[in-house]
Amino acid sequence: MKIAQMLALAMLLGSIPFGHIAVYIRTRDSSEVSSRGIAAIRDAVGWPGLIAVVILNIAKGFVPVFLTTVALYKTVQACAIKYPQGGYECMILLSRESIPIALLAGAIAVLSHCFPYWLMFRPSGKGGSVAIGVGLGLVAALMFKYI
Repeated sequence: MKIAQMLALAMLLGSIPFGHIAVYIRTRDSSEVSSRGIAAIRDAVGWPGLIAVVILNIAKGFVPVFLTTVALYKTVQACAIKYPQGGYECMILLSRESIPIALLAGAIAVLSHCFPYWLMFRPSGKGGSVAIGVGLGLVAALMFKYI
């Protein structure tokens, strides 16, 4: 996948309002919950629903960062196979470009969580759990790269 597609995927994934969806599935009215934050989601859907929302929000940050790094890693492997003499330069390309682009994808996921496209860019979340997912995705991507 191209870098622009990965960044678009990060924006679309980050803007899915899982808290609003969980409240809508449970109570069909998310109007008063949206302004009160995570405690209101817990009150509306209970602890199991809150845990599911937090896990899905962490996945929103994890998936774009990890997929961006894996896609760039596959591109670099193809470069090393195509140009055997330039394999070292391909690995330098991976170390120089994959981490900043993965961080950019993570930042886009966090910002699109805070200002989701589906809610007409109204402020929605604070981005804490998505930022945790970005950190976990970066650690997993670095482990994937160096193993």
